[in-house]
Amino acid sequence: MLGIVTAIEFDLVPQPTFYGGSLWFDGEHAATVIDRWRRWSTELPEGATTSFALFRLPAMPGVPPQLAERLTLSVRYVWTGDPAEGQRWFAAMRGAAPVLLDDVALKPYTDVDSVHTDPLDPLPEHEAAAVLTDFPAEAADALLAMTGPGSGSPQVLVEVRQMGGAVARPGAHESAFCARDAAYALLLIGIAGTPGIEAHGEAVLKALAPWTGGHRMPNFTFAAADYLDAYDAPTLARLRRAIRTYDPRGVMAIGRALDV
Repeated sequence: MLGIVTAIEFDLVPQPTFYGGSLWFDGEHAATVIDRWRRWSTELPEGATTSFALFRLPAMPGVPPQLAERLTLSVRYVWTGDPAEGQRWFAAMRGAAPVLLDDVALKPYTDVDSVHTDPLDPLPEHEAAAVLTDFPAEAADALLAMTGPGSGSPQVLVEVRQMGGAVARPGAHESAFCARDAAYALLLIGIAGTPGIEAHGEAVLKALAPWTGGHRMPNFTFAAADYLDAYDAPTLARLRRAIRTYDPRGVMAIGRALDV
């Protein structure tokens, strides 16, 4: 994006609690759980959102022992409506396979970060990402062949995130977000410097290429050359015009990335 933020105005919604969290399975059940997740997630109403992630977590403080040094799969879930209804919708995933850890419950909204269990401290990461037009069984098979049990994947996290809902609808004001038609978002995170991490990330994206399409999301764009793929032609022209008008000296790196 282009801009210097001088003030922010938030519109708040009454959401003191939510029903959600993470449900963890052993990686050996990944194919079964992901197949259930694919079919279940397409039926969810807009009061819910979900993702799944394959993890290879080290043994370290903050990582539960049952999740450390093994391949695990986490199904993430947030439900913003009636908790009983949210629990009813999530029952299908609880029965997908034996559960290692169940953190899905009614929580104060201040605990929303527990859903993704992101680390609090910065890490030396290497990331790769794409948007997907669909995630059929063939795509799941291709992803698991590269990152699932027995693959030897060096990635710490491999996430498929459901899109759609309000994200798919244009907002009240014009924006530079051109990925509204994406059905899913794919994200890979590895530790920078791990041998083969970059090549493996590229290989995973290539394996998912048949289901990749549309404009990539700017916040999951890591190389300057890839920013051009985040915008359609009218949006790119508008951004370039704004850069020429307000940043003619190229102080902001986005100007160079968009080849003004």
